[in-house]
Amino acid sequence: MITRRSALVSLMSLLAAPIASEAQQTGKVYRIGALSELPRYTPTVERWQRALARRGYAEGQNAIFEFRWGDGTAATLRMHAAELVSLNPDIILTTGHPAAVAAKQATTTIPIITTSADPLHDGLVASLGRPGGNVTGVVTPFADLAAKRVQLLKEAAPDIVSLAIIFNPSSPTARLQTAGAEAAARALGITPQLIGLSSKAEIEGVFATIIARRMRAVVVMQDAVTFQSGPAIAKFAAKHQLPASLPYSEHAEAGGLMSYGLDLQEIMDLAAFAADKILRGANPADFPMQQPVKFEFIINRRTARALGLTIPPSLLLRADQIIE
Repeated sequence: MITRRSALVSLMSLLAAPIASEAQQTGKVYRIGALSELPRYTPTVERWQRALARRGYAEGQNAIFEFRWGDGTAATLRMHAAELVSLNPDIILTTGHPAAVAAKQATTTIPIITTSADPLHDGLVASLGRPGGNVTGVVTPFADLAAKRVQLLKEAAPDIVSLAIIFNPSSPTARLQTAGAEAAARALGITPQLIGLSSKAEIEGVFATIIARRMRAVVVMQDAVTFQSGPAIAKFAAKHQLPASLPYSEHAEAGGLMSYGLDLQEIMDLAAFAADKILRGANPADFPMQQPVKFEFIINRRTARALGLTIPPSLLLRADQIIE
C-alpha cells in the first residue's frame, strides 16, 4: 500500500490543528453531548474524542462525553436528542443533517455544533456567515464531492457512457448530490440514471436493476445508508465488473475502484475548533460555519487490474493512497 499525504495547508487547517487549550485550567468539567445519525461506530467516537482532546477537553479529566446513536429513523434521533438535552450538556455535537434537526427541535438554548451538507435546509442556520441561532459548525460540500467523484471515475475508465447514481431517496441532502453528479455526467457525455437505495437489504435488487438497464459504472452519493452499505456496494460492483466511485476510504478498501470524500478527521477538528470557541463564550449565532479544505482520494489498483483498467499516471499521482 502506497500513501501520499496532501501537503495542502490553509488557515482553516491551522485553526483546527492540535494546540494546548486553556480549558483544563478552569477547573470546570464539561459535559459534551454527541448525536450521530449513524449506529455506533468506533472510529467516529475516536475522531470526536481526539479532536476535542487537541482543544483541551479530555475524557476522564475535564470532560464527560455523552454519545447517542441513530438507527436510520427520525423518531430515534428525536428520542436521543431529548435525552441529551435532559442531561443539560454544555454543548451538543451532531453528525449528519437529521441529527442536527433533531437536536435543534429539542433545544433552542444549548449550543449545537453540527456537520451538515445543507445547514440552510430546514432552517438550521439563517446564513453560513451569521447562523443566527444556537447552531453553528461545519458545512460539508457534498454536491461538489459528488460531481468530483464522477469526473475522477471518467478519468479512470474513459470508455464509460452510462452511469448509475446510487442515492438514498429519503436523504435531505440527496437533491444536492444527485444534481451535482448528473450535471457532471452529462458534461462528460455520460448518460446518468438515478437508482434509489433506502436500506442495505435492497442492494441486491439495486444491482439487478443496474444490470438490467445496462449501466456500465456506479457512483455513490453520501449519507448514513450509503455509508453503511458502501462495502457491500463495492463488492457487488466488483462482482459485476462495474467501476465504482464511492464516498469513504472504507469503501475503496472493500473493493471499490476508488473513493473520494472528506477528510473526516479534519471535519471533527473544525467542529472541535468551533466547539472550543463557543465553550469559551462565543455566541453561536455570530460564529460562522467552517468549511473543510482537505479531501481523501484513494484508488484500489488491485480492483482496477481485475476490471482490466490501466489507471493513468496523472491520476495515480493525485491519489492520497493507492491500494495494491
